Formats: sequence, structure tokens, C-alpha cells
Amino acid sequence: LADLDKAIELDPKLAEAHFNKGVWLFGEKKSKEAIVSLTRAIELNSTDGSYFNYRAIAYEEPGQVDKAIEDFTACIKLDPGEINGYRRRANAYIQKGDCKKALEDLNRAVVLSPRDFKLKRNRGELLMKLKRYKDAIADFDSIAKANSMDDDAFKSLGDAYFELGNYQCSLQNYNEAISLRSDSQSNFMARSRVYQKLGQNAQAQLDIQKAKKCLGSPES
Repeated sequence: LADLDKAIELDPKLAEAHFNKGVWLFGEKKSKEAIVSLTRAIELNSTDGSYFNYRAIAYEEPGQVDKAIEDFTACIKLDPGEINGYRRRANAYIQKGDCKKALEDLNRAVVLSPRDFKLKRNRGELLMKLKRYKDAIADFDSIAKANSMDDDAFKSLGDAYFELGNYQCSLQNYNEAISLRSDSQSNFMARSRVYQKLGQNAQAQLDIQKAKKCLGSPES
């Protein structure tokens, strides 16, 4: 920080020094001070998307979501092919409760990076919130097919099929999730709900007992 302050003293118009100071301050959990430095960097150089990106993240920390969205938008305009701008703006929209705009951003990001399964997971989770379960299944299924060891993907598939009332498919995917992760409380509790719907109460109770034994086990 002392070196950055010295650089700024020697050249007050050195945008990079103000930017790096803002990043350092944010890392020290000094969001307000970081915003001041990042704002100065943007005043000196408004063509670098990373400056807007970091200020947006700093705005999110104290809950200034609207300002964060404005900066993420500026970042996207400067670099429309960078998926992180869309991903982060989507998260900001979700914080505002605007799931429709969030989905639009995630859709754009997936088009730009169709093999980014973290993006597809994010979109699938959002689609679940929107009760678009069939669309969510498509995303979770693509993740499971790409990585047959991803127990979270099978758990999510089980959740989506459960909401659709397709309990057999739900059970099948919960079974797969449990075979991959047998110490997950949430997996057993989820499967117990299916057994209850199927009228298999003894199996449901057995899963509830297994879930209790998993208490304290780290979840994935």
C-alpha cells in the first residue's frame, strides 16, 4: 500500500496505481475506500473492463446492488465476449429478485461457453426457482453426462423430477447420488421424501435414520 501511495504521489494520473490500490483495499475488506480508489481509476481510464468489474464487486459488498449492475453492464459493453460479466450481473439480478433478467444473462453466458458446467449448474438452480423443472433437468442432465461422478448433479436431477411428480425418475437419481456420496444427509432426506410419496414408509424411515447418522459429516 505504501508503494502504491508513493506511485500515486509521483503520478496522480496513473490509473493502474489507483486500480491496484482499490483491489488491495477490497482484499482488506475496506469496500468504501476501495470504491473511492477504483472510481478514480475509472475516471482516468474508462476503457478497461476490469476496473468496472472490480468496482461492481466492491459495490456488492455493502449491498449497493443497483450500482453494481451498472458497472457490470459497463464491463459487458467493453468486453461482450467475457462470460464473467454476465455471470456476475446475473448474481446481482438474483439479489434484487429479478430472476428473469438473471436468466437472460446466464443464457448469454452459456451460449458463449457451452462447456462451462458451473454456468449450467447456476442456470439449472435458477430454473428450479422459476419452477421451470424440465428446463432445469436439461441442464443438470448435461452435467451428469459430462461427469458421471458428480453426485450434486444427480441430486439436483432427483429434486427436479420430484417437483414434476415423476417419483420413479427422482428415486433413480437419488439412488445414484447416494451411491456416489453415502455420507450426505441431504441425499438421504431427499430420498426419504420419495419413499413417502411412493407409500414405502419403512424405507423412508430407514433413510431418515441414515440421515441422522450423517449429522456432522461435511456436505459436498
